[in-house]
This record gives sequence, structure tokens and C-alpha cells, in this order.
Amino acid sequence: MNIVFLVLAIALFIALVLKNVPIVISTIVSSAFLLLTQQMSLYEGITKTYMTGFGNYVTNFFLLFMLGALFGKLVEISGAANSIANGIFTAFGDKFSILGLIITGIILTLGGVNLFVAMFTMYPLAMAMFRKADVPRKFFPPAYFVGCVGVTMTAPFTPSIQNATPIQYFSTSVSAAAIPGLISSLLKLVFCTLYVMWVVKRAQKRGEHFELLEEQTKEDILDDRGPSIIVSVIPMLVILVVLNVFKQPIVTSLFAGIIMAFVCYFNHMPRTLKAISGEIQESVFAGLKTISITAAAAGYGAVVAATPAFQEVTDFVLNLNGNPLLIAGIATMLMAGVMNSSSGSMAITCPILGEKFLAMGVNAEALHRIMVVASSTLDSTPQSGFVCNILDYSHTTHRQGYWHVCVVSVIAPIIETLLLIPLCAMFGLA
Repeated sequence: MNIVFLVLAIALFIALVLKNVPIVISTIVSSAFLLLTQQMSLYEGITKTYMTGFGNYVTNFFLLFMLGALFGKLVEISGAANSIANGIFTAFGDKFSILGLIITGIILTLGGVNLFVAMFTMYPLAMAMFRKADVPRKFFPPAYFVGCVGVTMTAPFTPSIQNATPIQYFSTSVSAAAIPGLISSLLKLVFCTLYVMWVVKRAQKRGEHFELLEEQTKEDILDDRGPSIIVSVIPMLVILVVLNVFKQPIVTSLFAGIIMAFVCYFNHMPRTLKAISGEIQESVFAGLKTISITAAAAGYGAVVAATPAFQEVTDFVLNLNGNPLLIAGIATMLMAGVMNSSSGSMAITCPILGEKFLAMGVNAEALHRIMVVASSTLDSTPQSGFVCNILDYSHTTHRQGYWHVCVVSVIAPIIETLLLIPLCAMFGLA
């Protein structure tokens, strides 16, 4: 019965989110329902378990969100976003501008840029491109997921935490199952890119257009003044160099990028201290709102993890029987769905399933790749803090944009997971 109530709590969470109830309220209501049905202390669950999960997330990522939002704001108000967008248009043309945006996301995240920092950076670029191509802003989330999540989180050789997690349990490397993994990743990338381009074209044929926000004017959004494209990309390159060459933490890299942005964009910034302060304040508020959404989801996840139902789900998932690779994929998917976290699901499934299946002689590289891809499926359900953040930041409701996110970040990776099993067998890894 505990599992039934857990499912109902998840359904309640999704229903509230789809009704546009603020994520903080949705998580607290869903947590309260779960605590009461699990016969746990409501007061202790909310004030301690939920708030501990919430607070720990803020402690760990506050600076990352603040600095990421500030950097994105500097890229936007300086006109650098317009300059880079013009460069992408020149390289790819109007017809393939979505492809250019996706490639930009791949480059940033392959360079080690955090997914949220990539969101803050890519959003102004996307909006500059979208208004030029008259693309509705609701297509930013799926394009972002294709470029920043779909490949760089799960493909061989990538520096993601998901690709690194199995190494300590399976004695593999980030290149595990390289050939089948690259084939499946390429197929997914092609499919998802073509899908986003197709739905954009279909929307334009229906007469949908780029939408101005309430606080924007046509004159604001059409201002193309900005630094040259070379100068515009220098701060981004500084972040990548400091992160990858000098091996500094992402926060340090962001500091360096922000300083360089002020230097490179100085002549294109607002001319008064009051105007600059106003823009910085706006970016801080955006960062606070963004981190509160994800922290709320983390608080809810902490409540879920503390319930008897979670332990029952864990026991069920880890004791499934059948084809080891298929079971590993299903178990990782289900755990990602319950936890709303790809890395969290792998932290639970890798040590237990690894020990079990490796002792049976299952190929470690195949197990590694399948579990990595499987972790990127049900972590993108509607109530996911990350999904809610992307939609909220792009001023898109679940009703407007989630289905497209679901196609590229849930359905496509599920298909890839199932495809990997015969691919691994084909290359002697199963």
C-alpha cells in the first residue's frame, strides 16, 4: 500500500505542476500528502527532512546559480547574444538555425559547463535567434535538452557526472562501450534535432510567432547593437579555458568569465551605474527564483527517500529478474523516475546491480553505457525540478512546452536504451 500512496503523491505533484501551481507549493503539498499516508510526522518531515534537502541544495549551488544568471544577463544586455546569434545565422542560415543552437549547447557542455550555467548562457542566444527566425519561445526547452543534455550527458567520452559514476563500481572508463554508445547517441541526436526542426516548421505554418514578454517592446528586442562576434565569444572561451585547461572549479571559471565580460562588453553596457545595478539585481532575482525551484524539488526528493515506500521500491527494482542488461536499464529508469534525478538513481543502482551482474559475467562496458543512458529518461518527468526550471526560465508553461521536452528527453532515451542492448551484442559486449 505504501507504494500506491507514493504513486499517488507523484501523480498529485504532476497534477499541481500542470495546473501551474508554484513548484514550492506543489512540493510541500505533495510532501505533506506522502508523509501523512506513510504515517510519518508531518512536522518533522517538512521542517527537518524537506528543509534539510532544500537547504543543502542551496548551500551547494547558490553561487553557481547567481553567477550563471549574472553571466547570462551580461551576454544579453551587451548585445553579445545578438552578435553570436547573427554569427550562427551566417554559418547555418535561417533554415538550420535550430541546428546551430543545438551545436552551441553541445560545445558548451562538452567543455564542462554546468547544465544550469549553459541554460543561463544559451537562453539569450536562443531568444536573439528565435526573434530573427520568428520561432515561438516554447521551442527553447526541447532545443536546449537536445544540445545540452541528450548527448553530452550520456555519450561515451563525455565529462558528465552520469558517465563518471559507474567507473568506481565497474572499473570501466568514460569511453565504455564506445562504438555502440556513439552509434546510439548519433541516432538519437539526429532524430531529436530533426524532430525539433519539424515541430518548429509545423508551428510556423500554423501561424505561430515569436512572442514578446509583457515588459519588452518591439524596439527593445530588435536592438542589434553589440560587440563583434569574436569579442562576444571571448568570455565564454575564458570560462572553458579556466575550467578545462587550468582545471579550476566552475564557480571560479564563472568569476573569470564575468570579469572578462565586463572588460569585453564595457562599451556596450548601460552607461549609468543605476542602470547596471538594476540589471545585476534582475539577474540575482532570476538566479534566486531558479535555485528555489530546483531546491524545492530536492526537498521533495529528500522526503521521498525517507519514506518506507521508497525502500520498498528500491528493493523491488533491485530484485527484478530477466535479461541483466534489460533489468539494469529498467531499474535505473524507475529509480530515476522516483527520485527525479539521473545521478541519484545511479548512485543507488550502480553499486548493487554492479556487484550482482558482474559476478554473473555481464559485460561491464555494456552495463555502464546502458545504465548511463537509462538514467536520462524518467528524470525528465513533468515534476522534475530541472524541467520546471527550464520551462519557467523560458516563460513557457507545461501545457505549451512539456510534450516536446518529453519526446527528446524521455521517449528518445528510452528507445536508445532498448537499442543499446542489441548494439552491444553486435559488437561483442553482451
